[in-house]
Amino acid sequence: MKLVVLGGGGYLGARAVKALQGLPGVEVKVAGRSARGPDGVQVDLTRPETFGALDGVDLVLDVADATRAPPDALARHCLERGVTFVEASSDRAVVERLHDTLKDVPSPKGAVVLGAGIFTGLSNLLAAEAARRAGNARRVVWAARTTPFAGAGESTVKLMTDTLRVPTVRYEAGQRVTGPTVLRGPALPFPSGVFPTLESAMAEGPMLHHSLGVDTRVYLSPYPRVLQTMFLAMPAWLLGSGVFLWFLGVYFSLLRRVLLAGRPSDTELVARAEGDRVVTLGLRVDDGMRAGGEALAALGLLLAEHPPRGRAVYFIDQCVTLDEAVARMHALPGAPSKVTVKELEA
Repeated sequence: MKLVVLGGGGYLGARAVKALQGLPGVEVKVAGRSARGPDGVQVDLTRPETFGALDGVDLVLDVADATRAPPDALARHCLERGVTFVEASSDRAVVERLHDTLKDVPSPKGAVVLGAGIFTGLSNLLAAEAARRAGNARRVVWAARTTPFAGAGESTVKLMTDTLRVPTVRYEAGQRVTGPTVLRGPALPFPSGVFPTLESAMAEGPMLHHSLGVDTRVYLSPYPRVLQTMFLAMPAWLLGSGVFLWFLGVYFSLLRRVLLAGRPSDTELVARAEGDRVVTLGLRVDDGMRAGGEALAALGLLLAEHPPRGRAVYFIDQCVTLDEAVARMHALPGAPSKVTVKELEA
């Protein structure tokens, strides 16, 4: 089995590569604009002439910054060459663009799978499992609880600041509804307790609407709680200021990539599905970035073993179940992160 991790030298990608290395029967290589080391592969997303280096591999896992280096051309290349391409980006615009522009590609030989890591990734699987247990689900509410005061890579920092400037999206009665960039959400039950939320611009909203055929609302619960108060108090003109968002990005980049680079953070997810009954599932890991890398590895392995075929684009919850993903994460060598999933009171 041959796997290539694009962006495997980055903060999250390196964790995925580490989780894959040493597995019997698995050959994993790191790809980037320049080949790093004897096992490195040169793949420049802006230069299609470099894509041939990936011909013959089973799966490409893209953990590079998809907003700065759009993966669209490489995704099409993989569809033509019979390669499974997994896009790990949580940027809503990137995910929606790939889905909308590639879903009707005729007679694909490979497949593009959207969603990997924790969110997106385990988040989609958690919501799909809640919907399955609810039976005839009509609506799904999803939320993540995490903190910016912990280590993270450049893409994560950018995603965090983007959520403050991108309009929120929800689906009501099957219709897409856009809202303000920062909006107070409901208090929701997480594995560690009930916490307030903000309506979020995360990609899970449209992803779950398309994959499950349900109405969706997605939320974020950053902690400490004072952050939510600060974000709600910020005037719209400030959140729309490029200078302010640049400053915020520099601040959190210095904080998360330098000062707190080695600090782990708890990450919790919740998904509530409303159907024949209401089901609320919670998921918790004690080190979000480490578990994110392990989730990337586990999902990549599952998709390489059983590549989806038949159409061009899939969402991760159309290919893998939550139980399969968690079991594969726990089976990784060493001492992998413990993923706890439990049903919560609504």
